[in-house]
Amino acid sequence: MGDRSNVACFNGEKALQVPTLSTEPTLIMSNGIPIPQLAFGMYKIPATDEGETIVGHAIKAGYRHFDSASSYENESTLGRALKKSGIPRENFFICSKVWKDPQIHGRQAARKSVEESLAALDNRDDGYLDLFLIHWPVPGYHVETYKELELLHQEGKIRSLGISNYLPEEYEELLG
Repeated sequence: MGDRSNVACFNGEKALQVPTLSTEPTLIMSNGIPIPQLAFGMYKIPATDEGETIVGHAIKAGYRHFDSASSYENESTLGRALKKSGIPRENFFICSKVWKDPQIHGRQAARKSVEESLAALDNRDDGYLDLFLIHWPVPGYHVETYKELELLHQEGKIRSLGISNYLPEEYEELLG
């Protein structure tokens, strides 16, 4: 078997050997869509050329699932790196999240958050997110946010939707 690693270069200098992922195990979500089990988290990745280089190295290493959020303020960095890779969009799994502020400002603000994520990721009008989550539920507001995400799912802007950082009582409120 041949060498399965890439040399990662950073600022023009050889930095380290980066193993290439040959296969990525997936799980099947409740709606039948596969989700890669291994994701590259965008939290703390700078929204700079350096951040774009970091994401580029992750792509070269074989990452195809990227976990981002509007509150990380680096979705455009991810979008540029994905575009530069030359790999078709359908080969990536992109997750993003709506933050607290849009929930407080209503359903249209939640919709705008999704649209801004899509724009930052440089998706076309037919763009979509593979997974979109409510990042942190805001009591009294998260249910309406979720309902708006359901509409965006029906419109094809979100393939799957979900929640994160929910307490049991918040989850019960959502089901209510």
